[in-house]
Amino acid sequence: MKFTYKSYIQLALIVAISAFVLRGNNAWGQKPLVLGVSTDVSNIVVRKNASKAIAAYLSTKLNRKIEVVLPEKNKQLIEMLQDKKVDIAFLNTFGYILTSAEANITPIAVISSNGSTPTSYKSCIIKNRSVNKINSINDIKKKEVAANISFKFVNPTSTSGHLIPRLYFNSLGLNYTESHFKEVTFGNNHQNTIMQIKQNKADLGACSYEDLQKLIQQGKLKKEDLKVLWVSKPIVNGPIAVRKDLDANTQKTLTEAFLKMADEAPQLQAKVKKIWHAKGDKPYFVKAQDVWYNPIREMANSIEELILILSYYTD
Repeated sequence: MKFTYKSYIQLALIVAISAFVLRGNNAWGQKPLVLGVSTDVSNIVVRKNASKAIAAYLSTKLNRKIEVVLPEKNKQLIEMLQDKKVDIAFLNTFGYILTSAEANITPIAVISSNGSTPTSYKSCIIKNRSVNKINSINDIKKKEVAANISFKFVNPTSTSGHLIPRLYFNSLGLNYTESHFKEVTFGNNHQNTIMQIKQNKADLGACSYEDLQKLIQQGKLKKEDLKVLWVSKPIVNGPIAVRKDLDANTQKTLTEAFLKMADEAPQLQAKVKKIWHAKGDKPYFVKAQDVWYNPIREMANSIEELILILSYYTD
């Protein structure tokens, strides 16, 4: 059979296209990557929808399917990472600190407001203005006063709405909050917790300082409705983490996908804000560093203390 230059070019194109198609089929034929989500900025339905949209973007970058799971508790996500049932994880700050002590993971990216430094947030302790017996943190320390006060945290795995305030109380010598106050309950999310304190369903509580300010800016709350008794130092947002044994190329592609997301997928900006404490109109991602989380680790005597503080709620 005689080959002409034209037929040779046609054959070469067929071979190239076939190879491309086969590579694509092989990629999509791989076992799907699993994304576990445990952040607590918004409710579970909102988090699920936002996570699926971000997973779809990551799938196009990896040319590989990504499935989303939302474990109810951090303990479940830790076990899934250890058992290699989850490959990528969206973690809040406490979730990352706890998980990094138990599972072989590495942080790859963290939310940023300016594209150069990680976004941070703060915890605060607030009170209903009608509670006259407590006007400062020193008043909280008085057992005879606190014994008649109800306190509300956000949820068991919230860093700003539970972990940091607990560690702060520990530093004041209030090592077991439940025995100090008349009642300790949870409001489920930051907005609910804040509004319940405003509505006299609790006397005092803990929440994200940023969420408190957001409600004031939105006109849902007046500044004089509540009094801020304490504000924490800045807390770095929780990162996106992956299992360390995930192949290097996948880790690199995932990292680059997050770092370029603000420019390449601007339609996801609203979704990003549903998962992380994102400030400004255009949330970015920067490469994460584990050392950014050491200040919280150092607030506890050991990682075991962090685990024990919340073991009753997270097990």
